[in-house]
Amino acid sequence: VMVAVDSRASAGSYVSTQMFKKVIEINPYLLGTMSGSAADCVYWERVLARECRIYKLRNKERISVSAASKLLANMVANYRGMGLSMS
Repeated sequence: VMVAVDSRASAGSYVSTQMFKKVIEINPYLLGTMSGSAADCVYWERVLARECRIYKLRNKERISVSAASKLLANMVANYRGMGLSMS
């Protein structure tokens, strides 16, 4: 699998950096990409990584991609309408 993203971090029309890491390793089998507020994305991808580690410790197997996706969707759904900037 190949993942490609741009590397710019911007705020409106202002580009703050050309070298921003937008692909984050959740675990050795899952990658996350960012679109939206860098702070929101980094925070929630770290929370997801932690939850995936907890899942593996409890269940003695890694979480599936679809389960990790559903887990993230459920976590951020509680914050709908509160200004999260993620897509």
